[in-house]
Amino acid sequence: MKRLSVLLAVLCSALLAADTVLKPGEKFTLDLPAGKAPAGKRLIVTFKARYARPQRIGKEWYMQVAVNGKVVGSHMPPEGSGVLRLVNRTAPTFHGTNFSYTNKGLWSVVSHNKSEEIEHIYCPADYQQLYTYDMDVTDVLSDGKNSFVITNLAPGPGKNERNHTPYLLHIYKVYVEYKEVASLPDPVERSFEEAVDLPNADIAITKSQEFKVTLPPKAGYRRVLRCRSRLSYGGIGSNSNLGVRINGKDLTKENEAQLHRMLNRGAFYMGGNESIIAAGSRITVMHGPSWGPYSRHGTSPEAQKINWYYVDIDDLLNEKENTITFFNASNTGYFNERRGFKNGAPFLRVYNIAAGYVPNECATLSPARKVITRQSVESKNRFKAANYTLSVAPQGGLQIAFGKQKFFLETRFSYPKAGFNAFDCAGAVPVNPEKEFTGSIIQDKNVFTYTFAGKYYRITRQLKCADNAIHVTEKIENISNAPLGMKVSVELISDTRADLVRKNGCQLYENALSSHNYPNGNSSIFWGFNKNRQGVGFILVDDIFRVQASYRAALMGGEVDTAHLGFDTGDCRTLEYSIYINPSADYYDFVNAVRKDWKVNDKTIPAMISWNSYHTTGSMNDLFCRRVDNLGSALIIDGQEWFNARIYHREFPDLKEIMQPYIKRKDQAKALRPQVKTLLQFQKVFSWRNKFDAPDLMGDSLAKGKDGEILVYARAVKGGNPRSTYQSGEVGWYHGYHYPALGNSYYKYIMDVAKLAMDEGFGGVYFDTPNYTAINYGRFTYDRWDGITVDLNADFTIALKYTDLCLFSAEARYNIYDYITRRGGTVVLNSPPLIRKIQQMTAPVIHFSEGDREDRLAQMHFTTPVMLGQHGSNGKAAYGRRATWMSEEDYMDDMVWKVKNGILYSAYWPPRAPGMKGETICERHEWPTRDMYPITVTDIHGGWIRGKERIITVNNGKFGWDEPVKSARIRIYGKNGRMVSDNMVNADSDGKFDIKLPENGMAIIIR
Repeated sequence: MKRLSVLLAVLCSALLAADTVLKPGEKFTLDLPAGKAPAGKRLIVTFKARYARPQRIGKEWYMQVAVNGKVVGSHMPPEGSGVLRLVNRTAPTFHGTNFSYTNKGLWSVVSHNKSEEIEHIYCPADYQQLYTYDMDVTDVLSDGKNSFVITNLAPGPGKNERNHTPYLLHIYKVYVEYKEVASLPDPVERSFEEAVDLPNADIAITKSQEFKVTLPPKAGYRRVLRCRSRLSYGGIGSNSNLGVRINGKDLTKENEAQLHRMLNRGAFYMGGNESIIAAGSRITVMHGPSWGPYSRHGTSPEAQKINWYYVDIDDLLNEKENTITFFNASNTGYFNERRGFKNGAPFLRVYNIAAGYVPNECATLSPARKVITRQSVESKNRFKAANYTLSVAPQGGLQIAFGKQKFFLETRFSYPKAGFNAFDCAGAVPVNPEKEFTGSIIQDKNVFTYTFAGKYYRITRQLKCADNAIHVTEKIENISNAPLGMKVSVELISDTRADLVRKNGCQLYENALSSHNYPNGNSSIFWGFNKNRQGVGFILVDDIFRVQASYRAALMGGEVDTAHLGFDTGDCRTLEYSIYINPSADYYDFVNAVRKDWKVNDKTIPAMISWNSYHTTGSMNDLFCRRVDNLGSALIIDGQEWFNARIYHREFPDLKEIMQPYIKRKDQAKALRPQVKTLLQFQKVFSWRNKFDAPDLMGDSLAKGKDGEILVYARAVKGGNPRSTYQSGEVGWYHGYHYPALGNSYYKYIMDVAKLAMDEGFGGVYFDTPNYTAINYGRFTYDRWDGITVDLNADFTIALKYTDLCLFSAEARYNIYDYITRRGGTVVLNSPPLIRKIQQMTAPVIHFSEGDREDRLAQMHFTTPVMLGQHGSNGKAAYGRRATWMSEEDYMDDMVWKVKNGILYSAYWPPRAPGMKGETICERHEWPTRDMYPITVTDIHGGWIRGKERIITVNNGKFGWDEPVKSARIRIYGKNGRMVSDNMVNADSDGKFDIKLPENGMAIIIR
């Protein structure tokens, strides 16, 4: 047993243990502070855990955690609370997989041979917490001594096993800290002090049940009623069925201070239109036979609390005895007469009933109470556009009116050691602005120009009003005679609650889908208002803001900010963003308006991308040909190996010699199918190996860490897979993070490879991880400053200067792509662009993404809308929405799912049904992908994509082009991917084609 004692009277965040390795059966013990946690605080034990084994996420339930001998599970009590014990996680399942955090009392731990982060496409928003467990253990503390124990309960080798990889559990970076409960997720639930425990209640229709409660007031606290409730009815839905009266008084929506009573959830049920507390003492509850959330909502934090209610009843209670009455407010006529229920059933089930106290500071954090409002005031600076009216508030904020709705936009700029200067609207609270920050606003028709300056910087803002958008540029000049760091935030506030919010294109807007470490290719927030058929979209435009931004979104507004903006002495930066106002609540109408303005439609995607995973010789030739023909593959990426990635060189290599196997495979493919263009496969972040005892031949192009050491992507490990690009080879070999920049050796090397590839007849080059926009793929280097990127101290002074490699490599990357396309080649890039110059290239530069979550698909909405198909093996999907990956239906469903999200399909790992060996599903017959391309996309929608050459739809309805088309070829595919019909069809009188699809089918209309 490995033991560590904590002998601190007052805990702070302090490192308590180095790396501890536990063999199966071994324990790690930590002595915690004695006694219960102080009032208002929670005891958090933080540690990292990782099994040193081949990579796997989920299903590794082998770590047991116990406090004082009691095994602790994934959720806080009471049972079914929906409140995670881990305060650093948001996903309700382990990293967005289908696996629970715990199983039979054991915690899931990631297996990985490295301590570095795993490629983040496999994980959801909390991928940066991949190995970290911030565990709230307050509920299991005793009055005396407290002991925290981790046990490795992984299996050892079986009796007949010879090659067992041991489950060695690494425990490291252990911290213990008291944290303020108000600073943690779910502060109401964590702070609730139960004072009165009441029995459960099953209440039939028209019946009620009373409870007598004595709950005296308590200074600094609100008196709160807690329960969970549902209507025990098999139908799916919700209604205001839970009736509550306190001392005979109706439970109103708001208390005496006009604050919403609901503390642990929003004011509206599941983000819909229904109020969670309705008139006449009624609370909205779920209908269902069990306590779980609806499956379609189960991925959001709100859904995990769907049955739970923490209600502020402080103003309704006496100091002595009180009567709490629950009654079943179901509609008697509906259930008894129409549905035939007897004895008043279905029952209203009210469980886990308790009354207690919640600290004021936690009650104020209620999501139902967070409402930011602004007032619209008259202004002489005003412009009326086709879709909206803009007026500039006296403080410089934007007042945007459309119909009866109003949106407000405010921008804040920090300055050192103080606060923020701002362009605000009426009702905003200033945060210590500079007295010196003054200026003027001039209007010239549809253009507004601000000129403001203070002690540290000058801002020249321009608002340019188009019919459907306001385009904003903020030119910021450093006039302080010293390097300057700045936090900039743009906040939007609505006076009306939206029906739909998409952050970074994703409807799961509660999740943090973007950060400075992982910028998002979809730099937008969208609010849709169904009743008025209005939509407001906000999008970042310039390169710097896009790579630095983080996002927050809610039903009544949102915010985008950067805390990493730096200026060298005398420098200036220009931030750009746009607000689109459309007479449509459809997110895709906003997307198409941006795509048109950004000129990303003027590019033809010539063919489907796929990988050649066959050696095109002998028995594999037939499979290769059938795959090309059935899928319509014409852009083939040589998928045998990364170009020159597994080799160590003492001197610069002979590129033509290295390229010979690639040329041979390319020529073989061309001989079999002349239409095929083979692309050389190149990993951008690293190339050939290096040795720790040898100088890197491209040392001027290596990313360095904060300590000045070379950042290493992957090391060769003993016993590594000999076919692995990353971990095979001699121990001591490694891949460093290389980046191209004008003038450096890696830029010259990539250009030499590109020139040789084009000379040798390749159809172009595929670049993996090309953008330097992921922390685990060479995001930053710390040995130089780009003059742009900084970290800030709490007082907005510069804490650290470093270089953003996405920005620093941008011009070099553009030149490489431009060279290949000018030679007639195609460039394929794995990731959406965040550099405007690259995004708007009209030559065949095709971006795609991989991963199957909604947010991954949404990243492609403002570029070439292409996604790889699912990853999978052994009949199972590797990650994403699917569980199986073996049938024709699985393959077709994946294609349909992509189109439902406005995305074209590219084949990747076709399923292999049971009993299939070399062959896969796609060699059996032709698939819809052969008809998807070529396509010059003009607009994308939820369920259909229109191009100049064809329309692809998985929706029924009428489809056509803006100009009249007399007839078209319509090919319809069924749910198994097989063609149902292929006909020339005349258009209807309106020039459109009426499409009726089979179940989970797809139609392609070809001009």
